[in-house]
Amino acid sequence: MENLIVLATEGGEFHKELDYVTEFYGNDFDKHLLETQLLSFKSLFSDVNKENIGLKEIVNVIKSLPAARRAFLSQI
Repeated sequence: MENLIVLATEGGEFHKELDYVTEFYGNDFDKHLLETQLLSFKSLFSDVNKENIGLKEIVNVIKSLPAARRAFLSQI
């Protein structure tokens, strides 16, 4: 899952990883909702050097969001 979020955040092609994650976890994720949320989530990193994005930076961004906005990222 971490690889999927990092790939999407960096703006790279993530559909192969999305397929893998949603097949592996089965009904735990809604594939179309997750894809939409990943595309939206990417915009939070528009001012960040994409080469330095890791799990720590992603978690910090999510924690910094208001609760209502985090709710819209339920699949992430």
